[in-house]
Amino acid sequence: MKDDATAKHYLYKYDVNSMMWNMIETPVQVKKVKFGEDALLYYLTPNNCVLDPNFKLIICGMIEFVILKGKKIIGIHDGVSDIP
Repeated sequence: MKDDATAKHYLYKYDVNSMMWNMIETPVQVKKVKFGEDALLYYLTPNNCVLDPNFKLIICGMIEFVILKGKKIIGIHDGVSDIP
């Protein structure tokens, strides 16, 4: 089995009309997707970096996170990356 850093990750979106999952092209690989309290999507990369809805880097070193109002992030650090 590949480790998380070398595995390929793809993002899919469900189409309720066709009842099918369709792959979405993204500029980076996405390991996890979260909805923030602002109802926007935030992404976690295989390198444990959190990206905003426009795929811009917010912070690295998170293995789990939530986005609160005001874009405040609460996360669990990966224990490897430098803490900003």
